[in-house]
Amino acid sequence: AAARLTAEALAQAELLLHRQHALVTRLLTEITDDFVALGQFEQALMHASVVCFILGGNMGNPLLGVELFRVGKLSIHLGLLEHGRNQLSMAAAVLHTTHGASHPLVLDLQTQLQMVAAELASGGDGGRTAEEARSAAAVFERLTRFLTTWGIDAHRK
Repeated sequence: AAARLTAEALAQAELLLHRQHALVTRLLTEITDDFVALGQFEQALMHASVVCFILGGNMGNPLLGVELFRVGKLSIHLGLLEHGRNQLSMAAAVLHTTHGASHPLVLDLQTQLQMVAAELASGGDGGRTAEEARSAAAVFERLTRFLTTWGIDAHRK
């Protein structure tokens, strides 16, 4: 039901606004918050990823840093360790620029990056079973398809 309401809200917004309009970004951020609250982390990841791509042209935007942080943490939670590390690295670069090296968000990001790096160094799978690895791959495939519906190439750097 939540996914249907989300699709309806976005369809209504797109009738009035360009997909990169600030209000669409705000709506996507609110939808992401709702999916997190509902425990629907894959849907949250998809919508937060769209926000990152919309904001992606402005590396000096603190909102981009916060959204990349969120995408990184959601990715890691869903077993996408490498993707999560990449998103956290980009978040660290943005937030270091916008907030400074000693800001609590930046320090938290550094801790998160160290934990992911250690997990990847210890075998790269975070102790996941083959089933969990297949599940993570399926999540990434669904994320890629979802982003494609927004005209976004998920494989771009």
